[in-house]
Amino acid sequence: MTIVWGQPRLVGFGGILRGLVGNWLKCFYGDLGLGNNMKTKLSGLLFGLCLAWRLGYKDVLCVSDSFYAILLE
Repeated sequence: MTIVWGQPRLVGFGGILRGLVGNWLKCFYGDLGLGNNMKTKLSGLLFGLCLAWRLGYKDVLCVSDSFYAILLE
């Protein structure tokens, strides 16, 4: 399998923390400077999980639209 990460460009990430029934809890975003698609996906996952833990949510379901980011677990 060959994975193409893409050329470096200006990237950022964002996401939403939702409650058990889908209610909005918190949103987040960040600027990463130069990077590729995988850096963006992984940074968003990490930032979202860290934010959830800081807010006291320990039992977290993480959802991503990136097949390759999930494979890296």
